[in-house]
Amino acid sequence: MAETVFMSITRTGTVGFMMLAGAILIGRGLGSTGSYLSHRFRRWMPAILTAQALYIAYAIWIGIESFEDLTWMLAVRPAWYHIWFFYALAMIYLMVVPMRAYDAWTQTLPPFGRRIALWAPVAGLLTGLTWLTLWRGGTWGDLQPLNLLIYFGYAWTGHVLAVTFPRGTPRGWLLFLAGVSAAALATTLASEAAGRPVPHYFHRCTLFVAVATMGQFMLLMQAQAATWSAATTVRINRVGRLTLGIFVVHPLVIAVSGWPHPWALVDSVEWVSMPLAALVLFAISGTITWLALKLVSVMRGLRSSGHDPSRPLGAG
Repeated sequence: MAETVFMSITRTGTVGFMMLAGAILIGRGLGSTGSYLSHRFRRWMPAILTAQALYIAYAIWIGIESFEDLTWMLAVRPAWYHIWFFYALAMIYLMVVPMRAYDAWTQTLPPFGRRIALWAPVAGLLTGLTWLTLWRGGTWGDLQPLNLLIYFGYAWTGHVLAVTFPRGTPRGWLLFLAGVSAAALATTLASEAAGRPVPHYFHRCTLFVAVATMGQFMLLMQAQAATWSAATTVRINRVGRLTLGIFVVHPLVIAVSGWPHPWALVDSVEWVSMPLAALVLFAISGTITWLALKLVSVMRGLRSSGHDPSRPLGAG
């Protein structure tokens, strides 16, 4: 149950990123489709190639014998290694193009009609999640077609919330607490009925998590009302890069090190030991990511200065 609770807390984070992507990318207007896609995939390609290379190298290192054994690490079943997130983002990048066109069409409507047109897909998402929650507790594979539709819905919802509540609203707390409380209650009842911990109702494809994420997102939007210094913005961007690196690297650290270690799984203290173990794991993963980013920064500096990396600095 401790594992169920701590892992479930992260569910709003994943779809929150999807909502943030929609709020940022759809709201920028039509522009040039070619330049938009070119820019997005220039940013996306190095990340996915690096992530795939890491895990393919690991698979070869541990002695995977055939390509069939490798496929679960690739696009077919990559969920455990979190590479699926990059593919989901790629699909959202593509879907942003028709979403921008649809948003431009809504702007030609009178105010009431635009409001209906904006919120109709959100209502469809919530209706579908209600059905999915009642049917199978919101469980679904990360890259299956239905789940991708749900991610597209989250991206559009982020845009609609950003348009409707550009400065957020304190009432986001109500949605957040309502969603989390409902998910916790459903998980507890299901666990008692099954006689074992059942985390499904905290899955990102449930209505409960959707409500909680919408509340979380509206609270996040309040940050736009604050004044941020240039130095703070730089630090936030660095943390953003660092967290994405941790997201990708920490499963590899788990696999290589055999994590979690026994001290993190002591039944009598697992409510304390598990989050401490997670902090240690993320600290290790963060250090690896930080060193990698520093190395990339140094290499870029050398390349932009025209220095030949094969020659020592200061050489004539």
